[in-house]
Amino acid sequence: MRLDTGIATTAEAPARETDYRLNGRESRPITLWRVARPDAAFAQNAPCSTSPDCVAEEGDLVLRVCGGEEYRLCRTPGDDVNLAVGHLFIRGVLRDASQIRALRVAENGLRAEIEVELEEAPPFQCTPFGRDQRINKLSPALLFALRDDFENRQLLYRRTGAAHGAGLYTARGELLTFGEDVGRHNAFDKAIGSALNAGRLHRAAIAMLSSRLALDLVQKAECAGVAMLAGFSVATSAALDCAAAAGITLIGRLRDRSMNVYTHPGRLLPD
Repeated sequence: MRLDTGIATTAEAPARETDYRLNGRESRPITLWRVARPDAAFAQNAPCSTSPDCVAEEGDLVLRVCGGEEYRLCRTPGDDVNLAVGHLFIRGVLRDASQIRALRVAENGLRAEIEVELEEAPPFQCTPFGRDQRINKLSPALLFALRDDFENRQLLYRRTGAAHGAGLYTARGELLTFGEDVGRHNAFDKAIGSALNAGRLHRAAIAMLSSRLALDLVQKAECAGVAMLAGFSVATSAALDCAAAAGITLIGRLRDRSMNVYTHPGRLLPD
């Protein structure tokens, strides 16, 4: 794959190790006014003060496939290549990163345009990538440990409170990729795209999300081939039905000491 950054820069793009650190483009420092609720002592005048804070950046990404479709996303800048690859994979436009002949990136502030040139290949529907069925039994203790690790990696969320996270893990709990974005779908696409770029997606067995578990997120998990999808919030009925049919163990409300298992509980060993 050839990666072009800007207009005139061209470089070979080797398989990359994922860098989970923020690069400075994801957030912006601001000053805001903090107003407290009046109580008996401040009945006439609510206390007000200025305070430094930080907000998550958000900008447009235009993704064009040569000879194909154009997609427009509103995303957190900083991980655009992985987002583009993951989004095209989920869309069924590409099956493997080796199909990318060239990828050109042009940035203008928070806005970016990515043009992707693909090797000719027959179209396909996004079907399970090769779910790791070796995840027959798993201790719940591993999921609680992964949750702690996940929260430690949510750097943008801790800074702004306005970002979703998505992580992909092996059946043994090894972290493969991690993504953050103001959009929960973008965060998942970033994680998937990063794993695909690094040639690791076939090892993904567990996906973890900070968001609620809606149908489209379960469909992404099915497409990526994971056997277990865990989220910090609840699942919808359509997500539950999809996970049950796809053979995915769906877990919601993953907290410090408890979780809800909606489908295929047999993969979890009781402690």
